[in-house]
Amino acid sequence: MQLLEGRKAVVTGGSRGIGREICLLLAENGADVALAYRKSAVEAEQLREEIAAMGRSCIAVQADVSVSADVDRFVTQAAQALGGIDILVNCAGVFPQALIEDITDEDWSRVMRINLDGAFYACRAAAPYLKKSGKNGRIINLSSQAALNGTAHGVHYGASKAALLGLTYCLAKELGPDGITVNAILPGRIDTEMLAYAGTPGAMAAVHAARTLRRHGGYRRACCVPCLGQGRIYHGCKNQCQRRAFDRLNRKGSRAL
Repeated sequence: MQLLEGRKAVVTGGSRGIGREICLLLAENGADVALAYRKSAVEAEQLREEIAAMGRSCIAVQADVSVSADVDRFVTQAAQALGGIDILVNCAGVFPQALIEDITDEDWSRVMRINLDGAFYACRAAAPYLKKSGKNGRIINLSSQAALNGTAHGVHYGASKAALLGLTYCLAKELGPDGITVNAILPGRIDTEMLAYAGTPGAMAAVHAARTLRRHGGYRRACCVPCLGQGRIYHGCKNQCQRRAFDRLNRKGSRAL
């Protein structure tokens, strides 16, 4: 029996980058998947077909996570199509680069609506279904090392990811009595389209030189924890357990996690 056999997973931002690999790993380990995408319809459909070919149920739904009505619609469709929800992964996010004096009110609000509000909307919509999952409910929020270490030229991004940690801690305490664990993953720099701003050879070389392993992290390394952590590995763990696990991995030089 596969680790996640019979589990029903919902992933926002699931059509590209880390979100796409999370969807694939969830399916490979036995879960049925519902993924939300905003613009990447072609990529989302290709991923849906790839997961369906594994023998897993999968739906792809267009939804803007910054709009609460869209998130409510997505979660409802997911629960109806899959027969419930056991796992929620909040992966949708944006990482714009700007100096603070160049960040407009709308720039700030947009990042907060997508990176923070979107996760809140999804957690709120999914909570009633997760409470029915037989004390097996899981919420994983994709935060960032920027939440702890900061990031230059992206104060709105770093602030949104730090606030996401606050959401995670509070929900862990609120939903824990219902058997729902709530954790945050804090990846370092992962080689996705989101890092296209650092795409010139000189910029990339400078970034790699600052990393312990002299490279960005890969998709699979970044995704193994949120996916495989749904089963026995992190059953009932507290947020600080994963934080300490990441600290140990970082001390060993694996900045990708």
